[in-house]
Amino acid sequence: GFIDTARAETGRPTLIELHSVIGRGAPTQEGGHKIHGTLLGPEEIRAAKRAMGAPENEPFFVFPEARAYFERRRGEWREQHNEWSRLHAEWRNRDKARAAELEAWNSCGREFYDRAQLPTLAVGDAVSTRDVSGAVLNAYARVVPNLIGGSADLSTSNKTEMPGLGVYGPVEIGGRTIRYGVREHAMASITNGLQLHGGFRPFAATLFVFVDYMRPAMRLAALMKLPVIYILTHDSIYLGGDGPTHQAVEHLASLRIIPNMRVLRPGDAEETVVAWQMAMERTDGPTALVLSRQPLATYPKADSAWQLTIRTGAYVARDVGEAGPNDPDVVLVATGSEVGMALSAAGLLTGVDAPARRRVRVVSMLSRELFLAEPPAQQARILPAGAAVYAVEAGIGTGWEAITGGRRDRLFTIDQFGASGRPQEVADFLGFTPEKLARRVEETL
Repeated sequence: GFIDTARAETGRPTLIELHSVIGRGAPTQEGGHKIHGTLLGPEEIRAAKRAMGAPENEPFFVFPEARAYFERRRGEWREQHNEWSRLHAEWRNRDKARAAELEAWNSCGREFYDRAQLPTLAVGDAVSTRDVSGAVLNAYARVVPNLIGGSADLSTSNKTEMPGLGVYGPVEIGGRTIRYGVREHAMASITNGLQLHGGFRPFAATLFVFVDYMRPAMRLAALMKLPVIYILTHDSIYLGGDGPTHQAVEHLASLRIIPNMRVLRPGDAEETVVAWQMAMERTDGPTALVLSRQPLATYPKADSAWQLTIRTGAYVARDVGEAGPNDPDVVLVATGSEVGMALSAAGLLTGVDAPARRRVRVVSMLSRELFLAEPPAQQARILPAGAAVYAVEAGIGTGWEAITGGRRDRLFTIDQFGASGRPQEVADFLGFTPEKLARRVEETL
């Protein structure tokens, strides 16, 4: 039959097209479009049962022929399973090393992660988080053999090239890079399929603004708890010249509202390394790594244990110093490239020329959702009661009210589309600068 024909074809895919009748067996609904979205109702169900020769008033009825078929096949399937299990056990005993490798491969590769030689950077180093992401990806790819993925025709922009590991195709089926072309939705759907199949650790990459083309598949990844990784670069107005069509402003908010979608926006190179570790370690849902095009300076961290604290969603990057670690009167909460802006604004608010020498804390919030899931006591350690909390992000402010205590005047965000120009020119045009942030704080305290 056609299934045997499909199995015999090993050089190309086979499409089996089946024709069906919608509502088959429902006397007044068969073949009509209304049955697609309406209930049959008791009378139609009874009539359908009569037409099929089934008892009308038995709520759930299985024809004896169907029951007999599955009873007969159950024994056959059990024998097939037992035979497969026997062969598999023999192979495991015969080749213990490869059996252990296969088990590690199928368990999301955790046994491989710690072997990666991840990049290290010094305070002051300025590098884009997309570049650091590319270095981390390659470090993992060298030791995690099932890490596979690609970009929607943007690999050089997304920094997802994996030199020496091959390109997947008919000639090189072991290639680790998949050339998806300009097909974001297909890419995200295929990534889901790879994860559902098992044995792979897949990733997908594109410009952040293009997640609009991927959203249905990303939503399903979150719904199905698939630990796929999205590498999303050019995350804000700071990509500059491509203009507002390519400058993501609403996309952070739109991803954060998807249940179980973990959005990580690191502020510098060091945070990017930890964000990748968190993404690789996650097993119960997808992670979106939201990354910058422009270089970001690596800043000193006030929290000596920040690599642990950041896993709760946020940590203190700059504290008030001699005033005491829990005694700020202003807290600037920022993500991504805006952590640097917040640090600059903190300098303006605490400098000798400041109108009032404020006690300012700067918090880098890698993941707002992780932070809000923490117990109130942990949140209070980062955002102490009594402090005026401001949210700073190059995107719309929706959702940040949960951090600012409902105060929209303490949202320093971008609630409009961007503009064409050099990155700093666009920021100046939108009034998105450290000086304007410091002024907003002074005006709203």
